[in-house]
Amino acid sequence: MFSNDLMERLGIDEVPWDAGIPMKVFGILSYEKERLLLWRYIYALYERLSIFRYGRIEFNFFMSETLYKSLITKPGDFKRYRALAVLCHLAFDIQLLHKEHVSTFSSSKKFKGPSIVNSGESLRDYLCLVRLTPRRNLFSEHFPPCDGKMFINMVKQCLAKRKSRIITNLDSWSPGDGEQLLQLLDLPANAMTGDICPEDYKLLFELLTHSEDFSQSFVFETCENLPSFAF
Repeated sequence: MFSNDLMERLGIDEVPWDAGIPMKVFGILSYEKERLLLWRYIYALYERLSIFRYGRIEFNFFMSETLYKSLITKPGDFKRYRALAVLCHLAFDIQLLHKEHVSTFSSSKKFKGPSIVNSGESLRDYLCLVRLTPRRNLFSEHFPPCDGKMFINMVKQCLAKRKSRIITNLDSWSPGDGEQLLQLLDLPANAMTGDICPEDYKLLFELLTHSEDFSQSFVFETCENLPSFAF
């Protein structure tokens, strides 16, 4: 069923992004597909497509503790700080409501932890009920939904290598402007991509899109060649 058909049947009309929450969604994410599903929602949200055409749809999902921990990872954690964490932090107010052992829900393999005996508890042994509320201030005149996909690709490209210097990326998109852009945000010239906070990524993007030398095509072309496990 298409989103417009679903919303019509539910009697939900489109509302401005800064209005209230028109609908709340509850569900359980499968461990094998939870990251894939969240990526789909991220693309739809940043471009205001699908159900997000109707406003700030709130999600209340049971997800693995592994995924929840990755969403709240802070800059500087080069192992777990990835594009999905940055994009979710900017897009959603993330709130942990409850944590429950998977045995409460199912005994199937997809909800079980490691099969190694006496391995101790794992992050896969618990499901976290997480509320994801789209932020009212996500979009602005400097960051419209039409720029959403390009911003996602920029973040993915930067965080594919979290110990690389971000000035290299900036200079490749807007030649010679990297150092000046970092100075505007009081960031050091040797700052690594894994040290940049989500808010600064958004500010850098807004500054880049106002640069006459910014190459949009380069962002899309280079992102297509990155491995999916990097995100």
